[in-house]
Amino acid sequence: MKLTKILVQIFLSSIILIFGLYVFLLSDYNSMFNNQTFITITKSIEKSKTKKYLDLILIYSKTHNVENVNNRFIKNKKDCPCLDVIRCFGFPKLYPENSFKFRSDIYEIIYTNKLEESYTQEDCLFLLFSSYDFSNGIIGVDKASKYYFNKNYEQLNQSEKINLVLMIDNLALYNPFRNKKLLPKKIKEFKLMIDK
Repeated sequence: MKLTKILVQIFLSSIILIFGLYVFLLSDYNSMFNNQTFITITKSIEKSKTKKYLDLILIYSKTHNVENVNNRFIKNKKDCPCLDVIRCFGFPKLYPENSFKFRSDIYEIIYTNKLEESYTQEDCLFLLFSSYDFSNGIIGVDKASKYYFNKNYEQLNQSEKINLVLMIDNLALYNPFRNKKLLPKKIKEFKLMIDK
């Protein structure tokens, strides 16, 4: 009887301690959010909000299973644009030096959860579309439109916009200059998903 009581107390104390640690990690008192790179990312999200890329966001939302990091397990097959923002714009400065994979995953989740407190997945997508590095010094979909399709962004057709979304998923695999066999199949697959 006493042993059961002690075990229950230890269990409840552990739950309270874990909850308190979680609240602290996401609070403004956590000094890791004073990191200049993280502050720059949050300011960039604010600056990138525009109605210009709403069609790309619609394509992305119809072709990806978007979910917040705090609503899923680490290895789930969901897409999280805020996590992509941390990976694209925070690496390597937000990650501890010489850290092992599990520790890096924890940092990603903490930073992403903090972003998700203030920003939506759409807000993070706006930053990805406006500031993603499409290689060769091509930053953002406006410059990528000119480089890959020789058009202004506003002149792109649906297939070309789908191609840009695919390139954010995997730049090397869906580069229109490199992979001309796989790309039309994937674009067709995305069009079917959009038309549902």
